[in-house]
Amino acid sequence: VPVTIREIVESLARLTGRPDSVDFGAVPMPEGEPPLLVASMTRLRSLGWQPATTLAAGLADYVRRSD
Repeated sequence: VPVTIREIVESLARLTGRPDSVDFGAVPMPEGEPPLLVASMTRLRSLGWQPATTLAAGLADYVRRSD
């Protein structure tokens, strides 16, 4: 499932109690920058890789350990 950097930043801002600290659009997107870039996990999954946790749980754990 594709996840945008924006979604990750929003999640981290919420988890840290600072949703107001992010100002999307403060820096304009460079000309020619693709609006969406998604990695293919096909090769990793074909090798048997599976994530050990969900993204949400991993971010929450990271914030918890950073305190």
